Amino acid sequence: MSKIKPGFLIACIILAGAFIFPANALASYTLPAVNAITIASMIGVDVGHCTYRFPCGTHVCGDHICKAGELGNTKGQYVAPTTVTLSSRNFMQDNPILTLQVIPIFPQDGAVLTNFPASIQIQVTRGGQPVQGATVQFWFGEHNAGLSVTDSSGFAHLTLLNQNTLDPGYYSWHATAIKTGFKGGSTSSRTFVISSGNSMGLPSGGTVSTDQKEYSINPGNNLSIKISGNVNGYYIGDAIILKIISPNGKVTQLVARGTYLGAFQTVYTLADNSETGFYTVTAFYKYSVFSTSTFNVVKPSS
Repeated sequence: MSKIKPGFLIACIILAGAFIFPANALASYTLPAVNAITIASMIGVDVGHCTYRFPCGTHVCGDHICKAGELGNTKGQYVAPTTVTLSSRNFMQDNPILTLQVIPIFPQDGAVLTNFPASIQIQVTRGGQPVQGATVQFWFGEHNAGLSVTDSSGFAHLTLLNQNTLDPGYYSWHATAIKTGFKGGSTSSRTFVISSGNSMGLPSGGTVSTDQKEYSINPGNNLSIKISGNVNGYYIGDAIILKIISPNGKVTQLVARGTYLGAFQTVYTLADNSETGFYTVTAFYKYSVFSTSTFNVVKPSS
């Protein structure tokens, strides 16, 4: 029996391949041209990978994050190619460039709303620049008050049509903002007052005053300011609200209780490093202003 020569066998295989896979069929399997890989353009995206040969904070064992004691067992082993996306740090948490700043514009903290329609307005910025298209959620306490979207200047607002929109009283509000690719932000909690219809800003229905009109604040000593007054038509147990506004606009709220004749007294304490200037005291009863007063804080004369 004659042996088949190796050269003859190879020739047969080549000819068979030509019949089974014609030239035009082979062309359809040509790989497309590949351009250079483009790294994701999002600011702060970390595309690093941690493996046994390239150690860093978090290690990869095959297609998952290594468990305790698992890393050492992978040395010398073949691991099939796997695409693993990792981030060694959370840029949304750590990078202030990606954090939305939500700035309250109107009303001022503690303001009494008397002109309607009235708008609660905020601005959303990032790195000092306005952010358009952020979704803003307004909250009254823990209740959803409404949604809005920021305009090209970063502003969004919630409109209160009239005094009947809300019952008279004090309202705590804040706003949150979110947008894809950024860490959300929020205003601090603020308050406003809906009046019951009494003439606002004009002393009526009572009095409020401080025991002095000018106080000298000394280093190392807190300053105690006595605030007292009287409310007409007072009901025992009702709250008398005192809003103290500092020279830079910071609002402090005190609650006092009156006697059966409506007389009340409380103490407002200032730290020794408090700012100097004129402070305003506004007194509310049943959601309406009944009196205002001012006092001045100065540094001791040298």
